[in-house]
Amino acid sequence: MEGYNFWADLLDTVRSTPDWVKALWIVTWSAFWLGVVALVLRYWLALARFAAPPTGRPANDEGDQVARFRRVFTGRG
Repeated sequence: MEGYNFWADLLDTVRSTPDWVKALWIVTWSAFWLGVVALVLRYWLALARFAAPPTGRPANDEGDQVARFRRVFTGRG
């Protein structure tokens, strides 16, 4: 099997698929990576808010760390 080339076979397969499948593939992967980026950015922002010094609000009975966590991740508190 010295004459077999995986990349040539893959390219031939991709080129022979219908255009709507190619468009669906592009949209699906684009949406996936945009979602990953959005999740990572949301995590970084929440982590930055959680690590920031308190804003002077009174803490709940459960402790300041728990109150800050709830404020950041649930938007309540």
